[in-house]
Amino acid sequence: MPKKLPQIPFPEFHPTVNAVAKSLYESGHYTEALRSASIRLEERCKELLKERTGDEETGTTLMAKLFCEKEGKVICPMTNLSAKDGADKQKAFYFLFSGFAGVIRNTLAHSTTKLDDLEALYGLNIASYLFYKLDSALKNNAIGEEKQTEPGKEAVELINEAMKNFSESALVKFLLRDEKIKIIPTRTDDQGTARLLVEKNVQDILTEQIEEIGEGTYNEFFSDADLQSKIYSTIIQKLYE
Repeated sequence: MPKKLPQIPFPEFHPTVNAVAKSLYESGHYTEALRSASIRLEERCKELLKERTGDEETGTTLMAKLFCEKEGKVICPMTNLSAKDGADKQKAFYFLFSGFAGVIRNTLAHSTTKLDDLEALYGLNIASYLFYKLDSALKNNAIGEEKQTEPGKEAVELINEAMKNFSESALVKFLLRDEKIKIIPTRTDDQGTARLLVEKNVQDILTEQIEEIGEGTYNEFFSDADLQSKIYSTIIQKLYE
């Protein structure tokens, strides 16, 4: 009887891939691990299309609407389109996302083929790269011509609104867009643990933007325990509703 090779250890991928795929992979469900990551990537792209156009698409059609130029506009620019090679790079990103949707996402949705650990890891690595590039585009404010303010400036306005009017809904909406917060329900079913993760991630998000927010506003926010508690509780409610 041939000796069974040990499972290849699961590496640290993009946080979203880790959240949806790691436990499946480590329990030997390699196909399901890659399927879960591919579904989450498609869901993320669907969310972006819905937010920016109101449209709903799936698969390669979804990727075409998001990343292909139409009438001189791109819904989700992944690079500087004004650069000399901007249009070519944007087209290349479209091919990457569309290829993933067609070859990996669609195949796993309609096939009974079982992957081994190596093939699953290869696919998860691609998913992780695409999540990373999408996050980078969002962080660099590359997506959406209608976005007029830098993330830090938006945070200042929302924090100030919450502080002055005690209307925390705008800040909650802003924080719920962050991927690290959105995936918390996939990491734990315990809402006590989830709240601790929310608190840590909110602090990380605002700390990253402290230069734009300003130390005064930052310190004022974190010194108001009642406001923080309301915001954390509302986020938990939204995540698990």
